[in-house]
Amino acid sequence: MTRRALWETLVELIEAARPDEGAALPLRVTSLYLDVPLEVALHAAGDELELLGNLPRWRWTTAFDNRQARLQIDFRERGLT
Repeated sequence: MTRRALWETLVELIEAARPDEGAALPLRVTSLYLDVPLEVALHAAGDELELLGNLPRWRWTTAFDNRQARLQIDFRERGLT
């Protein structure tokens, strides 16, 4: 599995929550709360560092695996209370 930049993983998760455009009833998502485990790493690319973040490769971890991070993020449409 190729490790991706964290922003790519976030975009994919957000797009997965997008309503189907062919749905009979229009649906508008105004907020999205994510609480997911992530495998996070820093990658050196020349003089720059890139933050990588993927969903876990395996469902269960062993003592040999790095401890997974957890991402909790709340997206809300502006102007909503």
